Amino acid sequence: MFTKKFLTPLLLAAVSIVISIPSVVVKADMPPRMIIDYHVIIDAENYQSGRVSIIERVTLSPSWLENWQQTHPNMELDGILQLSREVNVTAGGTYFEIAFMPMAARTESGDVRLRVTSGVSSPVTLEGPMCDYDCQSPLVEVINLPAGTFMQQKNADKFTQSTYMGKDTITWSILDISQGVAFNFLPPAIAPAQNVIRFILNYGVPGIVGAIVLFLVSLIVPMFRQKVSGWLGQRFFGKGANTAS
Repeated sequence: MFTKKFLTPLLLAAVSIVISIPSVVVKADMPPRMIIDYHVIIDAENYQSGRVSIIERVTLSPSWLENWQQTHPNMELDGILQLSREVNVTAGGTYFEIAFMPMAARTESGDVRLRVTSGVSSPVTLEGPMCDYDCQSPLVEVINLPAGTFMQQKNADKFTQSTYMGKDTITWSILDISQGVAFNFLPPAIAPAQNVIRFILNYGVPGIVGAIVLFLVSLIVPMFRQKVSGWLGQRFFGKGANTAS
């Protein structure tokens, strides 16, 4: 009785430990992240031509690259991949916009698909998980932008801006690479009015109407207050002064 009473719980505990072991092994065997860094440089020097040059630089995880080369022994692949191309500059009324999808695009499964034509012995499409928290955030860098013309960027964090010799250098991190890269800027001729234009873009027609109303109220209220003050003074203090005389 004593042996049976205590033997059953011990067997159940042993079985639970054995069952839990495969889950630990599976986590340890998960594939390493494919991309540990993404950096794109956008040269806005020739934006007036309607096209700008971009350079995308992708750094592959050393552990992922090692696994890949073991399964593809006849192919050579660099750990840092670089792609140069041009993207369109779109005129959006009072501003210009540059928008494109990075060459490292997410798939429906959440992995990253990367079409590689340089840094490899033959064109190949790579697909694998991208780092979430254990690597640098994807970085965008805009160079040679006319000073003071930058307006706003999409999907961004950690924004920096510096100016040298009439040109701005802008950098920010991408929060979600699947949303692409996008930003807009003003023609240099109207850049001084960018605060007004930014207000219009952010708040639209209701914001404009509200600003006009507030402006009119700021003019009318002092005038109305002066009129009322004068009327009250004449109505009461003026009458008292005449009676006393």
